[in-house]
Amino acid sequence: MKGPRVLRVRTELGSAELWSRWLADAGERIGDRTCCLPVTAGLNLGAWLHEHGSDWDRVLLLGGHGGDDAQIGDAIHDLISITGDSFSASHHAAPGTRVLPVVPVGGQQSNPLMRAGTLRVSRDLMRADRPSRLSALPSDEQRDVERVWRGITDRLVGVALGGGGAWGFSHVSLLSGLASRGVPVDIITGASIGSVVGAYYASDGEKGLEKLLDRGRVMSALVGLGIVHGGGLAWMCRRDLTHENLEDLRIPFYPVATNVETGEAEAIRSGSIGIGVRASGSLPGLITATTIGTKRYVDGGMSNNVPASMLPGEGAQLIIAANVAQRPGIAGPGDTRAAPRTRIGRWTREVDPIRRAKDLFLSMSTLTHQGGELLSVCAHITYDAEMREFAPWHFYKSRTIAQRGDEDVQSTLDRAEAAWGALVHRRGGA
Repeated sequence: MKGPRVLRVRTELGSAELWSRWLADAGERIGDRTCCLPVTAGLNLGAWLHEHGSDWDRVLLLGGHGGDDAQIGDAIHDLISITGDSFSASHHAAPGTRVLPVVPVGGQQSNPLMRAGTLRVSRDLMRADRPSRLSALPSDEQRDVERVWRGITDRLVGVALGGGGAWGFSHVSLLSGLASRGVPVDIITGASIGSVVGAYYASDGEKGLEKLLDRGRVMSALVGLGIVHGGGLAWMCRRDLTHENLEDLRIPFYPVATNVETGEAEAIRSGSIGIGVRASGSLPGLITATTIGTKRYVDGGMSNNVPASMLPGEGAQLIIAANVAQRPGIAGPGDTRAAPRTRIGRWTREVDPIRRAKDLFLSMSTLTHQGGELLSVCAHITYDAEMREFAPWHFYKSRTIAQRGDEDVQSTLDRAEAAWGALVHRRGGA
């Protein structure tokens, strides 16, 4: 019989023993058989595992000191390294040990550089006066600890939110529905409108989504002003969101934008949330490009409209993708007016800036839907929204689109709930 995986918590910040007990509680919540084993000078870990190992999925080593690690290091499979610098997390790990970096965020300090796969937790969890049981922590801190446990047992859930103009308000239905079904969201990537929804959710949860639905008419105005100045989305994020910088978010969120010079999709990993969202939504011809450092960015939908491919590198084991750009032929209501009969009438209609903006939206929807289908192939579950009664510029119909999404997303939620249940009941995780 396969033995349990042995996990060691090493921390430069906070109490390793508290963290071990919290993690054991988190494992028990999802049915993992987890044992907390005190490390003493006389511990013979090999003999203990031989006698008792078959009773457990995972063994958390409690206490001890650096000298003890030399004695048991070869038996450690997983190391949770709680540190202020995620790039130094694996420096002291034995060969073959899997390392999960965990970085505290919030407060006055910031961690602008984090390696891929780094998880974030509240800085308050580093205090020594915290209760020893997970259930006694505030609910948001309990979720942080549970996310770390999902990380070490390969149960992280990643969500990729695609671009598609106003159709993207159906992302709200997906995220709210996952929460109501008990499916966690641990990592988010987003392109264009998907980055807007992702930012509001990663910063402020379901309250953030409600606030975003109230901004539909504001977004309509901002899109119109974007031809002159593209800073509207950044302004809206600064005004609404609790957090200012991407690296301060406890749910890792990466807006995806297209580098103008290389044509490649890039995840914006640090800096202002608003600037990252603006870069991801800078639709060429409609919203001016965004400059970050020496790079210029346009809409992420141009290169990776459903950025699911970026989630495996962040540790996601269950990937849910949302492709809301409508398929060709159902891309919203068209123009039913008769063609003008005079030459001047035809010319006036062809140069009409509002009509040209609508043509741009509809043309982009064809490209982005097809691109999204190709780029979401690594997802385990894909939500293809059916929003044929709306047009991509109908931002002012935000709540109506979300209500339609509540009906449309149910079959996707059924599949997501089943997939999460299967992942939860997989014995022992990794």
